[in-house]
Amino acid sequence: MDLERARVVITGGSNGIGLALAALLASKGAIVRSVDVEPPAKKLDGVEHLYCDVRSMNDVRMALAQAGGAIDLLFLNAGVIRRGPVLAHPDDEFDLLFGVNAKGTWLMLKEGVPLLSKHGVVVHVSSYRAAQAVDDPGLYAASKAAGEHLVRCAATGNPGFSAKIARLGPVDTSMARHAVEGEALKRKEAIMRPADDIAAMLLDLATGSHGTLSYDPSTDAYTFGA
Repeated sequence: MDLERARVVITGGSNGIGLALAALLASKGAIVRSVDVEPPAKKLDGVEHLYCDVRSMNDVRMALAQAGGAIDLLFLNAGVIRRGPVLAHPDDEFDLLFGVNAKGTWLMLKEGVPLLSKHGVVVHVSSYRAAQAVDDPGLYAASKAAGEHLVRCAATGNPGFSAKIARLGPVDTSMARHAVEGEALKRKEAIMRPADDIAAMLLDLATGSHGTLSYDPSTDAYTFGA
């Protein structure tokens, strides 16, 4: 894919992985729209910030209308995490995680897929946790798995676009550090990858022939797959 003047939409593009991805794409000449509930951590040339709560159909429709035109690359990157045993969460945390990680994915697909260009690509930024039956953070894992499945189902019913899944490991972002302290944080810091490195891999996934990017916690390595 020629990234010069490619039209890109990134959810959760105001910080972390999304911000790094927006900067990388803009540096290659893409026209980037970042949609997020938060203002951008820093202003980037070539990146336009659009307010959007991905849980709101009206917000999603308005943001995509403001983005204008066909979409060549759609990165479903917005996400939230809460930690704790899966059955210990209050119901508002269930609503938050499934609202952003699952419903937000669905709404962006619902409104964004019809806007994709002929060779449009959707990249869902998921987590290796989506493949684990883990108690903590089980609610996060389940919500990310739900988002993945929604993308795959949408691709089955709408074969005109390419759907790709990135199951990421620990990345050095504020979200990854949320509610992690002491020795647990030190262990995590030892394996966290810089957001810029992950952004580069996501771009390779989006523009290459592979359909998946997966982190293996047993080897601390990433692999591309079909």
